[in-house]
Amino acid sequence: MRLAATLLSMVAFLPACSRDATDLDASWSAGLALVSFEPEVLVPGVQPKVVGDGLVTETLGTTRVHFVGAHAGPAGPSAVDVSLAASVVSATQLVLVDPTWTTLCAAGEGRFSGSASLEVTSRQTEEVHESPSLLLNLTCSETLTPQLSALGSVSAVQLNAPVSVVASNLLIGDTEGTTTAELSGCFQRDGTASCDPVGPVEVPVASIDGLARTGGLITLPPTLVGLKPGDFDGEVTLLNRHTSGEVTRSDALSWSVSVLPSYLESVEAAGASMGGIVVMEGAGLVGASDDAGTEVFFSGIFSPDDGSSQRSIDLILVPSYSAHDRLNYVLDEQDTLGQVVDLRTESGSMIGTFSPRFYLGGETQSGPSIEGSFRIEPLRQVVWLNLTPSYTDGLLAFGLREVSEPVKAGILTVIEDIYAGINVDIRLTEPEDYVLYSRVDVTGVDPNGFGLLGYDNSPGKDNGNARLYDRIGGLNALTQQDGYPGYGGVFLESIWAFSLAPPTSVTSFAGASQRFDDVFDPVRADLGTPVTLAEAAAFTPLRSGAECTGGGSRELQVRCAVWSISHIVGSTIAHELAHSFGLADPGGNGFHNTADAPGRLMDSGDARPFVERAGLEGPAESLCQGNFDYLRGILPSGESDPATSRSACN
Repeated sequence: MRLAATLLSMVAFLPACSRDATDLDASWSAGLALVSFEPEVLVPGVQPKVVGDGLVTETLGTTRVHFVGAHAGPAGPSAVDVSLAASVVSATQLVLVDPTWTTLCAAGEGRFSGSASLEVTSRQTEEVHESPSLLLNLTCSETLTPQLSALGSVSAVQLNAPVSVVASNLLIGDTEGTTTAELSGCFQRDGTASCDPVGPVEVPVASIDGLARTGGLITLPPTLVGLKPGDFDGEVTLLNRHTSGEVTRSDALSWSVSVLPSYLESVEAAGASMGGIVVMEGAGLVGASDDAGTEVFFSGIFSPDDGSSQRSIDLILVPSYSAHDRLNYVLDEQDTLGQVVDLRTESGSMIGTFSPRFYLGGETQSGPSIEGSFRIEPLRQVVWLNLTPSYTDGLLAFGLREVSEPVKAGILTVIEDIYAGINVDIRLTEPEDYVLYSRVDVTGVDPNGFGLLGYDNSPGKDNGNARLYDRIGGLNALTQQDGYPGYGGVFLESIWAFSLAPPTSVTSFAGASQRFDDVFDPVRADLGTPVTLAEAAAFTPLRSGAECTGGGSRELQVRCAVWSISHIVGSTIAHELAHSFGLADPGGNGFHNTADAPGRLMDSGDARPFVERAGLEGPAESLCQGNFDYLRGILPSGESDPATSRSACN
């Protein structure tokens, strides 16, 4: 594994100097606020949405929601005074970990009247900080009976297309139970004289406004009427199936509607590389149930980019169902297409005829053929850089939370510069166009408790980068089995180990540097002056870390702090990614270059001092020639190497 990559030189710790964390608490606690609590009607299993302001993650403190008031029910009033554990999702939203119903509604049905506030226990000082109170009036109900008022005023629909319903008292999410619509009646297929009985069939009700428990969407499924067009005449009833097992029903409403033919309309010409999605669009597409689906017969040619001869291809593509108007075909080397085109080494265009066939059990229905094409792009490694909420909170101690966006942009630039000339695609949001992608979690603290800057916890060395889907983050049980840390990612708080006087929660590395303190002391929350909103609005990035020689104007101090942390985090992410791609020692068992040279990304941790990682002295961190050539061989970009020269790897 890659433990040595990020431990640096932990064998010779310096004693940490303690600094008062009170100022750090003050910088975030004053902004705490509880803004809203929904829904107003609570049922067993409810998971409320709690919105706040200035929320902080476990990097800074642990959060609870304190409820004080009274419950009025059939047995009379009873006092309520409870604090529920909460998990922070973002700076404005949290979810309650403790069950809400069994605490606020412990006395059963009735009304809770009172208030709620946030209580955050500081990780640094253990002081409890409380927000102002929010008044609440909530209803506790053991069950809800759905009400159906109207159906969408459409005279014709496609199979699986959404139809709006006007409704109330709907259940929210699986924890409360499910709300479904029961459809029954008769269906007359086009060209026939009889209207044959169909149903009852239940379909989910997708809530439009779940927190208000009103409004929803239903579909007319092929499991009710089959695959052919015709006319449905029947009725709709809503059912609430509670987790207790109790079922409540609405009154039925009549519904008459024509069902239109299904068809494929287009294939996304841009295509994708292996692990990516080729989108196929149409209407009335099938595949929402286990025994239903859509197959697409392709007949045409593959035209390679390398100029070699075109190849005739006839095969069946099996896309996955996304919606009534969208199918997703994944480029998979194990699929029929992957058997005739090498998706790792070949690229080109698939040009020909696409013919859909819809099936449901033993019933089939063919749609009209269309002409189209899609690209098979050169192999690409897509990476989701998941900057978690605790990453933003981790910037607070550095005094840089107000410039989190410039820091994010700087991190992205550093990674992209390191991998320039290699087909690596870094994303700041979770990819929706690829199912095979790597993920790197950037968090506030090292959950392993080792003070690691970063740790690749993917299982085993992936020589040749065969997987494409490693996750550097979260808990990997496979890595725990061999005695190495289970949690992976990049950990912001551990950067403080480069300081000669870090916060009390961190211990200095033997490689701690006065240059680190020269850069960050002017802005750190417990010693300097954190960056303000006004300074953030006027911020412009540096062009070179060579300007950061210590001192200078306030503007330069802010720019140097942003430059340095962007380079440390960016190069750490790039280093851990390179491990997951099979570096260093391509094809071998090593994880680092065997010698030390300035600016080499894949040198061992203790060979990469602060000034090198922060881009303050010497060449910017980059891939040595052998490591670059290895990645270039498996992830060719078609672009020339932007580096005029690269150092040898050993």
